[in-house]
Amino acid sequence: MARHSRPRRQFSRNQDGLIEWPCKECGRTRYFKRAPTRDLCHSCGLRKRYRSWPPVGLKPINDPQKLIAEYESGKTLQQLGDQYGLSAMTVRKKILAAGGRTRTRSESITRANREHGNVHKAHARVRELCATGEFQRRCSARLQGIPVEEWTAFVTPENQRLVASPEYRHWQRAVFIRDKHTCRLCGARQCRIAAHHIYPKAKYPGRALDTNNGITLCQLCHWATIGHEEDHADYLMSLLKPKRSVA
Repeated sequence: MARHSRPRRQFSRNQDGLIEWPCKECGRTRYFKRAPTRDLCHSCGLRKRYRSWPPVGLKPINDPQKLIAEYESGKTLQQLGDQYGLSAMTVRKKILAAGGRTRTRSESITRANREHGNVHKAHARVRELCATGEFQRRCSARLQGIPVEEWTAFVTPENQRLVASPEYRHWQRAVFIRDKHTCRLCGARQCRIAAHHIYPKAKYPGRALDTNNGITLCQLCHWATIGHEEDHADYLMSLLKPKRSVA
């Protein structure tokens, strides 16, 4: 069965050897090296394609006065938007376009206080609880999964408490100064440098603040030793030993 091919348009070439191809819709001439397969230019082709698409845009509201009445009865803009499938700002624009009036911020706060209690008093109560520490104790008890009456103390991981201590920052500073902010494995300087524990502080807490147990590593070298600290401990310790001069 023979294929039905579309008849090819006649074209002409200019003195530069380019094909002069006028658009059938707007008549604008374009130049191509090869004969194009379209009869329309890109812009006209898009317009023709969009004509077949269904119209889109804001959903119409047949009775805007009903929308205003529902808003004045107590519904919020967000509730009306969910009801009509629109956004809250679109509902506000439609109310204003129909001659309605939206509530101001103070009126909305007064209405919220009337329906849900005094918001300012609730905020003052939260500030009072934070000042006395009661709010923090309640949050800690909730995170521990116990009632507030059974709460005894804040639970902070030992490692987190150590890292946040000034002694740990002093240890980091001493290691950085000794190694001159340079990776002792690859010699990198212009990068992120970390103070690494040669023997992990979780297994050897007594050596957590020992400067002889620390060494500076770049980010890549540090990642390579994480989880295998004891495998690299002897080699890293050898890097800290001063080199003996050969007489």
